[in-house]
Amino acid sequence: MKMPLLLRSVADLSRRLLLGMAMALGLLFALGAFSYHNIQKQAAAAGWVEHTYQVATALQNVVSSMQDTDTSQRMFVLSGTPSYLEAYENTVRNVPAQLDLIERLVADNPKQHWQLQHLRSSIDDRFTNSRVRIEQRQQLGTAALDPKYLNSLGVKLMGIVRSDVQKMIDDENILLGSRLAQLRVTRWRSVVIQSLGGLLSLALLTAVFAGMVRQIQRANRAEQEIQRSNVQLKEANAEMRAFSYSVAHDLRAPLRAISGFAQVLVEDNGAQIGEAGRRTLDRITANASKMDRLIDDLLTLSKVSIQSLHTDKVEMNELVRSVYREIMESEPGRQIECEIAPLPPAVGDSSLLRQVWLNLISNALKFTRGREPVRIEIGGNIAGPEFATYFIRDNGVGFDMRYIDKLFGAFQRLHHAKDFEGTGIGLALVHRIIHRHGGTIWAEGTENKGAFFAFTLPEWSEG
Repeated sequence: MKMPLLLRSVADLSRRLLLGMAMALGLLFALGAFSYHNIQKQAAAAGWVEHTYQVATALQNVVSSMQDTDTSQRMFVLSGTPSYLEAYENTVRNVPAQLDLIERLVADNPKQHWQLQHLRSSIDDRFTNSRVRIEQRQQLGTAALDPKYLNSLGVKLMGIVRSDVQKMIDDENILLGSRLAQLRVTRWRSVVIQSLGGLLSLALLTAVFAGMVRQIQRANRAEQEIQRSNVQLKEANAEMRAFSYSVAHDLRAPLRAISGFAQVLVEDNGAQIGEAGRRTLDRITANASKMDRLIDDLLTLSKVSIQSLHTDKVEMNELVRSVYREIMESEPGRQIECEIAPLPPAVGDSSLLRQVWLNLISNALKFTRGREPVRIEIGGNIAGPEFATYFIRDNGVGFDMRYIDKLFGAFQRLHHAKDFEGTGIGLALVHRIIHRHGGTIWAEGTENKGAFFAFTLPEWSEG
């Protein structure tokens, strides 16, 4: 009786093992099929998420292009420079292709397709308004800058374009939210499926776990490396600032020694040195002084890039007249006709804007040296909504417009150092300050007929 019972028990165990193995294999097969189906859904969801990002990016590109056309049109109206008109026309030609791309991307979405047609109409209205201002500038010249021709229609039309784009982006964000939620669900299902599959196979669990551990370790190492790199970068920036000041200090010490020893030689041994030796020592002293000024200018240029802006209302009339009086104290005896027209207030850092005017007025006085009479004109106006324009014009030696690209670069000089002193840092400093304020600076010049510099700054509004 015991043997048949044992045999039945073994048979029952075998059947249970076989049944369990069959169930395990069936479950593994079902999990595999379900996992494959889930991966397909996940890939589809990821594709829709990417599609949404493509639509949003294309819409942002349209806004960017419209801003470029707006800026180019304003700059052409302000300055009349043909290159701004050319930049405007080039950007206008790009917009239809960008809109066509969006139309292809939203072909499956009737609402977005309808909104795109409205956006096309808004953009056409903005281009029509821009063309009117351009034609006014072409026909009337600088008279087109008269306040009677200024209006806020362009700003309103640009606002409508931005609003249309934002509506489409908002709709895409709604789609993005639902698609990201779907993507998260499919990813969560994948995790659950992988966990169940791991419970049915120790080897698979070990392999998956080992792979996950390796991946996590790699991610942790990468994150730690990024953190170390960030810390090192901050330390390097701090060290670079400290190094620049240290170098400036260490360079000044031997410069002072060179100047001092040269002076001692002149005072104590002037008779033995002779006229030629004295001229050589004068050159040594002059070059040491020039090196000292260059160190100061480099430190100023470096400081402008990192210091915080303390913006407030800047009374430009008071600032410019104060700077002019300060400069004229070092120019005694010069006959200068300087006209300073009323200047609108601006928003900015007064100490940095003082440096801008100090450099521009100093340049005007320097490059008019030897001219009779010297004429300098400073003016400004409210050029458009939210920004003001300022300019300075002189009748000095001017410059060749072929080299305009070099004008605002550090150490870029368009005149020989023996003719006009300077380190080649001044206009680079002006350019950096104006751009940190969100403005634009440009220049025009003709050799031996003077130079014209203009820049924009945020307009001060009492409201």
